Amino acid sequence: MGDSGRYTDYIISTYQRFSGFPVEVDLQGNVLTTLPEAVGNMQHLISIDLSRNKLRVFPERLTDVSSLKHISVEGNQITELPMEKLSLMPALKSVDVRCNLLTPEAASVPHHFTLLT
Repeated sequence: MGDSGRYTDYIISTYQRFSGFPVEVDLQGNVLTTLPEAVGNMQHLISIDLSRNKLRVFPERLTDVSSLKHISVEGNQITELPMEKLSLMPALKSVDVRCNLLTPEAASVPHHFTLLT
């Protein structure tokens, strides 16, 4: 496992110790190609920054976290967004997808949150 994997594991284990409090996770610039499955179980997660990684696919597991307010995947290689699933997230306020390879149709579904493109 590389340094970014150990760092990610550290973040998740730290979260599990404080799992009753609102949590913001910053994993920017870690060369991640996927999101660890455990992040989808972080039910007090309110913000996650996955900018400047190597994600090619939007981590749909995030749409299972109903407490999420802010998601940043800026500067990755994502081409499509799960807009219908994102639109069902009750707390979501913003999704930053700037500097990705999004198709023109990627943001075509009506949504209640701010989409930064």
